[in-house]
Amino acid sequence: MAALPKKKISKVRGKTRRSGSFKLLRPTLIKCRKCGSLKVAHSVCPSCGFYGELKAITTVSEKRVTALLKLKKKEEAKKAKEAKRPASPKPRRTSKQPVEKKPTATKKEPVQEEKKALKQALEKKSKTPRRSFLSFFRRKGER
Repeated sequence: MAALPKKKISKVRGKTRRSGSFKLLRPTLIKCRKCGSLKVAHSVCPSCGFYGELKAITTVSEKRVTALLKLKKKEEAKKAKEAKRPASPKPRRTSKQPVEKKPTATKKEPVQEEKKALKQALEKKSKTPRRSFLSFFRRKGER
């Protein structure tokens, strides 16, 4: 036999009991002191990465910028090396046998293609719309 209530629970008492569950869905939101965007209280700001006055995390946009800066530095270093390198004379043949010409594969082209692909991927990611931070905390009907 199933368990049954001893007394009837009134409408008000039942509704007040259920009303406490909605409090968990909406945390208090405050303005960030650094950037001014809305963030959950007592947590790291998702837009700037600060918790109070301390830098806690690196944001996605900062990671993209550092990746692009690293690529630019590498390209500049390669250009500088190529500019400093003098034109080397052709090597002399010591033997009388003809030298076989091997097909040379250009190693620089795949690296440059990979860099271009990475840049395009980063640009595509920055153009895609992202879900807002607050959409997670909305009720299911509001989404």
